[in-house]
Amino acid sequence: MPFDAVLCDLDGVLRHFDHAVQAEIEARNGLPLMRTAFDPALIGSATLGLISEEKWAESVVVALGGDERARLAVAEFIAVPFTVDETSRRCWRRHRSGCRWCW
Repeated sequence: MPFDAVLCDLDGVLRHFDHAVQAEIEARNGLPLMRTAFDPALIGSATLGLISEEKWAESVVVALGGDERARLAVAEFIAVPFTVDETSRRCWRRHRSGCRWCW
């Protein structure tokens, strides 16, 4: 049966980060990066496309105190490379024709 739209969670479904690397950055800087970055009050607007990644990152910096240490830690944290789940990507490519995609 055809469908008009696909709604998918991006992180942890299509995009995967190395959480060990993120945890190491957090520990080295002594900042609660993961808890702060993924606080629904901060990440919600970014995941809905209401603010840019840059504005979200700045809100994380501010929440962590706004100093240079926080700024450098957040920059390193968001630069952690990700991998794409190839099984999901193949499935979505097969079915994307004519569909509206919501991330």
